[in-house]
Amino acid sequence: VTTIIRHGARTPYAGAPEYQCWDGYWEDEETGIWNCDLKTYISPPAATKDHVVDSEGMLQEEPDFLFEKRYDALTGPSGKTENHLNGTCQLGQLLQRGYDQELQNGFHLRQAYFYDGKTAEEHTASDSRMRLWDLTKESEGGRKASTPDIGDPTKQLYQEPNLRYRADDEQRTLMSGQVLLRGLFEQELLS
Repeated sequence: VTTIIRHGARTPYAGAPEYQCWDGYWEDEETGIWNCDLKTYISPPAATKDHVVDSEGMLQEEPDFLFEKRYDALTGPSGKTENHLNGTCQLGQLLQRGYDQELQNGFHLRQAYFYDGKTAEEHTASDSRMRLWDLTKESEGGRKASTPDIGDPTKQLYQEPNLRYRADDEQRTLMSGQVLLRGLFEQELLS
């Protein structure tokens, strides 16, 4: 299955004066100030660490470190620190509303393709012809139900080659995809 998504709700992609809905837009406290509370965390691969295989044969890798990527107070063309949106948001940054939209998109995809035995009748996955993953079955070798009927059964559902994720390097697209995948695989990630 290939899924192509668009980012969730975001801030304007241009600041004042280019983005002007009406006179006084940027002076109004409700429309002219864009503050963002979402945080983006990044971790490089743990390239120097030994890979640890757990008792079920799954590769476990912990990041060396995790850091927060901040988008506020960007350096502008003048060389000074400035922000085009009168607040802490970057131009085009994902908003909390966009985060919630993509999380719901992930939940909807899960209802469509994951069957766990508790799936409601109205969900597509209740029809066995539509299931990509049947979490009630054990796969070959007696592995637990978290392995797919398709792809590589030695890997977790959310690991390559069972999943590939691609996005450009814009905060709104990276986070939109990551949040959608959280909605899709949250139960497996927490178990």
